[in-house]
Amino acid sequence: MAAGERVGGVTEAGPVRYHRGAMDGDGNRLPGRTPDPSGPPSSSTSPPAEVAADPYGRWLGIELLELRRGYCRAALTIEPHMVNLHGSPHGGAIFSLADFAFGGACNSHGDAAVALTVTIQFHVAARVGQRLVAEAREARQGKRAGFYTMTVSDEGDGMVVATCQAVSLRTDAHRPR
Repeated sequence: MAAGERVGGVTEAGPVRYHRGAMDGDGNRLPGRTPDPSGPPSSSTSPPAEVAADPYGRWLGIELLELRRGYCRAALTIEPHMVNLHGSPHGGAIFSLADFAFGGACNSHGDAAVALTVTIQFHVAARVGQRLVAEAREARQGKRAGFYTMTVSDEGDGMVVATCQAVSLRTDAHRPR
């Protein structure tokens, strides 16, 4: 292998490091783009602030658009580094957007909740540069389990890219152990 040659996302120097979000191409943290070192938000933080501060969502570039009880709307622009080996946007990026909205909706009551199951169906391929919007809606919230549907659509024409169903579980503590 020639010096610096990529094979399966790995170089002679090791894995390729993506610079999106909190790190540059050399693995150094960028100022102002890293999660708060003091740790996760406290339970006294409001649900919108907690959702908006989600480190993984921030790293991906997800924008919280709306949050109310049992509902969350968020957006993500598909960037060139989010493609799979076929050059199409990776399903994981689309799933992450839907999951971010689901997390917002199921935690919007102020009680900590985590995912038990999430299923996704991809309807059409997304495109690089496309701005996607995910909406998560509560279908039913019981004492501990909640049932949600999510739709990921093109912001411009409303074309449905993916649909999801999810079940959440309320936890006793703020963070799962």
